[in-house]
Amino acid sequence: MDKKEKRIKQIPSPILGKDDEGNFYIGDESAANPDIDEN
Repeated sequence: MDKKEKRIKQIPSPILGKDDEGNFYIGDESAANPDIDEN
């Protein structure tokens, strides 16, 4: 049950999406591209 609760807590906001790698991210260009976050 702990794993299920953690999975739900991983969603920070209702405005999120999933990239090709299956990572959750909020509707932000910088968040959608963590690889080039510093660039």
